[in-house]
Amino acid sequence: MPAYARAFEPKLRWEAAVFDERPGIDTAPQFPPRARVDDEGGSPLRCCLRDTTPGERMLLIAYTPPGVTGPYAERGPVFVHAAPCPGYPDVDRYPAALGHRRQIVRGYDRAGNMATATLVADGTEAEQELVAVLGRPDIQVAHVRNVAAGCYNFAVWPLR
Repeated sequence: MPAYARAFEPKLRWEAAVFDERPGIDTAPQFPPRARVDDEGGSPLRCCLRDTTPGERMLLIAYTPPGVTGPYAERGPVFVHAAPCPGYPDVDRYPAALGHRRQIVRGYDRAGNMATATLVADGTEAEQELVAVLGRPDIQVAHVRNVAAGCYNFAVWPLR
């Protein structure tokens, strides 16, 4: 077992937003989903936590990540499959398909305030930062976000 797996087992729970193709996936009608085909591939899918392949159909939706309230409860664009998706299967591990990306790890406290934000170079650094952030007693949830666009990737909670 890799060293990081011991740190993650059973302390963390991964969350991936799973959507299906039906009206109302976005509860705010002023932000209707936009269907797209990713001709080149490489767009980060939030439903299964991997990049798209060339020619893959997806939806661009407005999404509010879980676990945060108040001013930090942001709504932003994320890509999900245009067809039903089984989601991210390995919830005890950092998504290997996103490991090449620079990320920002944000920790939020119980009041919904951002308590920490750290730029990490890759998935290995992100895992280490998540273990440190979620080890703090004041942290309720951590979000992992892309650096370039700031888009939400996934949330992680401590299992206490």
